[in-house]
Amino acid sequence: MPGRDGEIRTVRLKTQYGTVIRPVQRIFPLEVQAIANNAKELKEESNSVKCTKPENVLHTNDVIVKKYTSSGRLVKEPKKTGSIEL
Repeated sequence: MPGRDGEIRTVRLKTQYGTVIRPVQRIFPLEVQAIANNAKELKEESNSVKCTKPENVLHTNDVIVKKYTSSGRLVKEPKKTGSIEL
């Protein structure tokens, strides 16, 4: 996400539990460390089987993303009620 001066300092990171906004400085070392430790595992996983049935493939619009707060609580959408009768 570019700042006022056009430099990218924050990124929107998609996680298992939702999306978070983090500074690039906090993201970059984690990615480098993960790649260095799992180089052999990545080569082994590249021999995966391709899906032959396109109906089994999930599209990005089909995925339900749950949102969590920075403290880890699940964000619940408010239940909308019908008309209120007095």
